[in-house]
Amino acid sequence: ALRLNPNNPELLEKLAEAYFSLGDMDRARRNAQQALDQNPHRQQVLRLLIRIAMSERDYPTALSLLDRLAGLQPDDAWTRVQQGTAYAQTGHPEEAVQRLKPALDSGYPDEKGALHAVLAGQLRKLGRDQDANSATEEAIKLADSFQQHSQNKPDDHQ
Repeated sequence: ALRLNPNNPELLEKLAEAYFSLGDMDRARRNAQQALDQNPHRQQVLRLLIRIAMSERDYPTALSLLDRLAGLQPDDAWTRVQQGTAYAQTGHPEEAVQRLKPALDSGYPDEKGALHAVLAGQLRKLGRDQDANSATEEAIKLADSFQQHSQNKPDDHQ
């Protein structure tokens, strides 16, 4: 299909997603970037490039792309959570808390409690120990609930 229409952003996006699924980040990034070059407002391509950058721990690139996505979708919880996570990883606890806390408080899914644990760590760095303790308690509760739910799942092989 790309031979017939080599600059089709939709085809390039699908190819990038396929490469991402296979773990070929270089090809995924190249195809996603080509799709974005053809259509700079393709939000799914931006999300894919963000996921690639985050998986490779390239937080400066991720933050740049996240800022771009936030300009297109200012109220998107996924974007705020990714920004918060990237800021936490780059030593910016204030910015991390500003992004993570509102998203989690409004019900952003955190079934394993990992995001609450990140939030707790950032709150602790800011000296907000009481808030950090509450976030830690929530992280533990969510992790325990997830583990119990996982153990109670029926075995598919029976």
